[in-house]
Amino acid sequence: MSADVTKLSWFRRSAATEADESGSWTVGGSKVEKMVRAQSGRVPEIVVEVTGALAGSTVEAWSHTFTRASDSRPARLIIDLAACPSIDTAAIVILLRVHRQMKRSGGRLLLRRPGPAVLRLFYVARVDQVLEVEGSGRPQ
Repeated sequence: MSADVTKLSWFRRSAATEADESGSWTVGGSKVEKMVRAQSGRVPEIVVEVTGALAGSTVEAWSHTFTRASDSRPARLIIDLAACPSIDTAAIVILLRVHRQMKRSGGRLLLRRPGPAVLRLFYVARVDQVLEVEGSGRPQ
């Protein structure tokens, strides 16, 4: 990872219930650690790797994570969905909200590597025409 990229990475740890002094917090029982390289000016890119389904009880926690990332005002916020087997409509609403927030701040939201089930839901909900989806095409 280059020095000009900020990355949020997810690590399985013992469960934490609140954010601690270092800025770590919990999403779906996994402790999240924020790793940030010092930079001047606007952060060029933040990558959030979604681990597990983006559905049901985890949507609210991921919503907070996405909001914290977009509040940093990166030029580009990438949500990596490679390890996300499924999403629900509540998650789509959150992704649309983050997309609007990024546009208002002059940034872009990119959804990276969604699996076939996620891509199919994007297509059915027609959000693939609004959201920037890497590797998007008509799902099978």
